Amino acid sequence: MAKGNSINTYHMNDPLYPSIRARDAPNIVDGFDSSTSDVRQKIRCEKIVICEQKTEGDVVAEAGAFGTIMLVSDLDDFSSLYPLPVSLVNLETNGSTGISKNPTATILRRKELSNTQAPYNSSFSSWGPNKINPQILKPDLAAPGVDILAAWPPTIPPSKVPGDKRIVAFNFLSGTSMACPHATGAAAYVKTFHPPWSPAAIKSALMTTGKRIQSKYPMGVNDSNNQNGLAFGAGNINPLKAIDPGLVYDATVSDYISFLCGIGYDASKLKHITGDNITCAQNQSSTDLNLPSFSDPVPRSTPISVDFYRTVKNVGSPQSKYIAKVVASPGLNIQVEPETLIFTAARETVF
Repeated sequence: MAKGNSINTYHMNDPLYPSIRARDAPNIVDGFDSSTSDVRQKIRCEKIVICEQKTEGDVVAEAGAFGTIMLVSDLDDFSSLYPLPVSLVNLETNGSTGISKNPTATILRRKELSNTQAPYNSSFSSWGPNKINPQILKPDLAAPGVDILAAWPPTIPPSKVPGDKRIVAFNFLSGTSMACPHATGAAAYVKTFHPPWSPAAIKSALMTTGKRIQSKYPMGVNDSNNQNGLAFGAGNINPLKAIDPGLVYDATVSDYISFLCGIGYDASKLKHITGDNITCAQNQSSTDLNLPSFSDPVPRSTPISVDFYRTVKNVGSPQSKYIAKVVASPGLNIQVEPETLIFTAARETVF
């Protein structure tokens, strides 16, 4: 028995079906016998087909196969849905691919109970750094985007493969398009508790309360703990904690104008964006945009010193005290001034 991966909506009633390698299946197309690894639609192959590569399953389904087992070198970190029963099997995990003379197989419909690695950064996530301006850390944060149950239009088959006749109201999908509504919903949830808060304040609340997660794909970054801020930003969203972040980093239009001035925008470019005649002040810094994250490109093996200035607002208890705690990688010397913030009123601001 081999453990596979897919989203299977079918029940295979009989326990075992005859099986065949795709390369061994009859492959007659318009009278021409071609020796490829595909199973063509003009023959009937009422068996479970074993494919030595990942496919969309459309050709095998059109050939009348009962199902297909796809042998892959590495399983994806998300599941896909096919027009017939499918199991993706990892060759390395399940050993030899030798097949007996009269093989039989079936594809069981199982339920994954838990994933001890979750949550972790997926392979398709939107990675940093910010290529336009690396002084703004991207991504901001992470949200669930793998195997998400979502509404589905009745005009499109769930596998998106022509010939799939199924109609469903919901489907499992993976991608940043699935993470986006989670983040949007979390922001709307925070807004219901704090209607006056600006989008920047809500974003700050979500970021400062995010939970660090595993980065499964470190992209060559030397990080022994497998933690990479360019993968998940401030961490995984936690809406319950975000409604009470204690402090928020708010940002206004003037903050963004100062940032644009700091990266070289002139009055002409600013007018295209704002519609107003604005003159940049001298010595405006691009590192002082009032975001809850801090980022600056560092040349390899070159000492560098950078100052970041931020303004925080107390949205917690009127009598509040916050003490800075720094966890830095070797070679970094990070100082926070002042180390302690003491507030005596709600919505009090410290620069």
